[in-house]
Amino acid sequence: MGWRRLLAVATVLASGGTALALQVWPMGSPPAESNPAIPINANGRIVFSLRNNTSTSTTVTSFFGSGSDCMQISSPVPLDPGIQTPWTIAANEQMQFKAETAGFSTPGSRSCTWSVSATGGTATASATFHVVSSEDVDVQPTSMSFGPLELFDTEQQSLVITGWQSGSADVLVTITSGQGRFELIGCGSNDSCQITLPGSGGFGSAVVQCNASTTGSGSGQILVRSTDMNTTYGDIDLLCDVPGFGSGIVLDPMILSQSAPVGMTDTDTIDVMGPGSLTNVSITSNLGAFTIQECGGLSSCSLNTPLSTTLHIVCTPMSATDTGTLAVSGTAGSASASLQCAPALGSPVLSVSDNDISFDDTTVFATDTETFQIENGGGGTLTNVTLSLGTGNEHFSFSDCDEVTPCTVMSGIPKVITVTFQPQSHDFKMSQLTVTADGDTGSGSGSGSGPGSNVAQTEYVLLSGTGIGGIMVVTSPMASESYVLDLGSVPLNAEGSAQIRVRNDGNALITATVTGNSAPYTLLSNSDVIAGGGSDAAFDVRCSSSTPSLSNDQTWTISDTGAYAGAPQDITVRCSVADTNVVVDPLSFDFGEVRTGTPARSVPLTVTNPGPGSTMLSSMKLRAPRTGLSLTPNNTTTSLAAGAVASASLKLETAEDSDLTGEFVDIEVGSATLSLPVRGKVVTARSRIAPEKLDLGTACVGSVANGTVRLINNGTATVGVDAPEIDVVGSFVAATPGTLFPASLVPTMDIAAQIAPSVSAAGLLTGTLTWRDDVPSVYEVPITLEYVSSGTALSPRGLDFGGVAVDALTISQSVMLENCDDAPAKVTVKSVRGIKGPIGAWVLEPRVGFTRMLASHERQAILVTFQPPGRGHYEAEIVVETASGQEKILLVGDATGRDFGNTSFYTCACSTPGAPWGAWPIALVVVAISARRRRGSSSAR
Repeated sequence: MGWRRLLAVATVLASGGTALALQVWPMGSPPAESNPAIPINANGRIVFSLRNNTSTSTTVTSFFGSGSDCMQISSPVPLDPGIQTPWTIAANEQMQFKAETAGFSTPGSRSCTWSVSATGGTATASATFHVVSSEDVDVQPTSMSFGPLELFDTEQQSLVITGWQSGSADVLVTITSGQGRFELIGCGSNDSCQITLPGSGGFGSAVVQCNASTTGSGSGQILVRSTDMNTTYGDIDLLCDVPGFGSGIVLDPMILSQSAPVGMTDTDTIDVMGPGSLTNVSITSNLGAFTIQECGGLSSCSLNTPLSTTLHIVCTPMSATDTGTLAVSGTAGSASASLQCAPALGSPVLSVSDNDISFDDTTVFATDTETFQIENGGGGTLTNVTLSLGTGNEHFSFSDCDEVTPCTVMSGIPKVITVTFQPQSHDFKMSQLTVTADGDTGSGSGSGSGPGSNVAQTEYVLLSGTGIGGIMVVTSPMASESYVLDLGSVPLNAEGSAQIRVRNDGNALITATVTGNSAPYTLLSNSDVIAGGGSDAAFDVRCSSSTPSLSNDQTWTISDTGAYAGAPQDITVRCSVADTNVVVDPLSFDFGEVRTGTPARSVPLTVTNPGPGSTMLSSMKLRAPRTGLSLTPNNTTTSLAAGAVASASLKLETAEDSDLTGEFVDIEVGSATLSLPVRGKVVTARSRIAPEKLDLGTACVGSVANGTVRLINNGTATVGVDAPEIDVVGSFVAATPGTLFPASLVPTMDIAAQIAPSVSAAGLLTGTLTWRDDVPSVYEVPITLEYVSSGTALSPRGLDFGGVAVDALTISQSVMLENCDDAPAKVTVKSVRGIKGPIGAWVLEPRVGFTRMLASHERQAILVTFQPPGRGHYEAEIVVETASGQEKILLVGDATGRDFGNTSFYTCACSTPGAPWGAWPIALVVVAISARRRRGSSSAR
């Protein structure tokens, strides 16, 4: 996700004069000095920024240069091998791309026109670059523009700095103006950073962040210089746009809750934004616990302060909670905010700063980190503070306060916890971190409103992230054939043929390479790039020789680049050359996938004696007849004179499923034995959609509620799938990360569409997801979501786990509760009611009986895991008691009873992360329900 947080600039218009969904920078031809010269034959680069400035996501289908001097777009910045075309850019987000070339042989000025195609139209940009003489350093891009941003938001871009010198060198990156709005991330100083360049075309990067602390258009400048300040390599202009607020005044936050021990104070801030100036401020409350620092310790005063400004609200709690209202007025109007000042007396109160942490997309086995705070919102000391992870804990870890070495947290001194995401396999991961503590009043005093002395307290933090990686699966020859590719026995000088097939069941590109072949075999191509999501590649193998041989077994190795599992894999290639000159046509049969109910397939077979002299055809028959396969006549015995031909017909009926693996047509002619491989399958096309109706329940206005619809291949045929579509533009969006369409869905696999709303305004939002496949099926899934401004929101209202094996543990799915009110709201997981199947198949975190008071807009996740003890259909209901009343969540799942314990992982369509270790191989992609957070790029960490 970090790579999506980069920003872009410069509007480009599509044909017809309408604004394209995508913007590109640089546009046109920048001055020559903005692209310093590069050495001849060296690797040069230009950085482009693309921005989606619409309210919906857009897909970049191509980004390429036209002209003989063009560089090639290599990848987004920062480099991320898991991101592949087409690139999807979320609403109001951006990517940066690096164009590079391996070099030019002669000096001179080079230019190129770039074409960008995306949802909504096309755009062009051009750039001029030079290869005249050697320069020490090249800085890209030559300018940066951020925004429009929301106030207090941040955006980042990466500065790519290339060194052409022979050895390493240091450069100094310095913000020379605009320090109030711009900073460098990951450096010792916010406005200066020293970077070591490897030299010889090696590069480093600096992350520049715009902090939208005030409204308006802010500018700045960055210089990239030698460390002695004598040489300037780049002079980059910075722009950051933060739109204003029109004619009104805006307060942030509009609800402020404070607490402190009785007699002590807590100070927090409210930002007042808008045009003009602030003239009057006042606080009215029941108990008079509030004052305003800017009013000299009074609760009201007259001011003459230009906007934007900050007010410091001082809370001095009494024995009971005080509520109040801050009213402000100015030349542009008036506004108000709600206040609460609560006593934090003797009892400690456990809380966490973030109940929902989403990690960046992370390469399998790599790491990404986030932090949150364990806080004591009361008095005294929280003791025996321990953390533990639930289902999915193999992908997440934390830094401190485990069950062996618990922590203590004193009032006002939070404990910072670092959480690490290290995916052990690809696809979406989720776990829940449980934080528990005992209460110890310590030095505090009074009865307080906390949970009481030595009362155990619990908080939960939802963790989610997506692992990026490929899985290599050799599907021909299969594990059930012991990875033996048998081309049979062929006549002299004839050419037998077969295919090695390799599939990628991950979500990142892999490159499969076959090595080890020698005569009598030829391999038409030995390497191919394979996209994820079940895409595959075929390698054609040929066997031919003028010398007879009984055995030519060879061991070949299939290796890959980019896969974290499945490679390398050794296979045995087998072929014999019989001492005969008869002509057989064909030398192998491959029916491929033939669907049940389609017309039967027939292939003629001929054996010709070229002479001189006659030869005896002793036998021509199937070695082990399979269901639906026949040879007519079923056996042929005849004497073939010179030039004579014997004929037969191989026929495959399609009434029922059949697997021809290991079948041969055996021919005895003269003293030779010929074996012709017969390959293919009769398969049944079948699919289903889950769920058939997506009820996303309710969400607080301003929050996001996500859900997942999965198209599942529950037949035996490979199913072609089109991209999902939403009928009402602007209602919902459907994303399928890592999947290219049309897609091929192999048996037992599924494709997940992640559904999210496009807007967030009070009221009912409806839409229909249409999804087509070549079964053929046209699925129409109604989608509903209601945005509410009060009460307790719950999303979604149902979870469908599809089909899993008996006793297999599925990936968890989540239901999110959120308090939309200003006042705290109580939620209770009241019960789980079985409808069909044993209730023990459903595992909840937190468990039944869990009760919690949710603060205003605080969230609580309920994780559900399906672990069926026996075959059958399962349904249950979770009953949750909220301030809005009783809510029910429907749970659905099927236990298929299939057992993969004795089947090699690499022959199945395993896309579930746990599949190699015994889990049911069905991909289940779950989307955590989390508010949109802007964060820096992963390169900044």
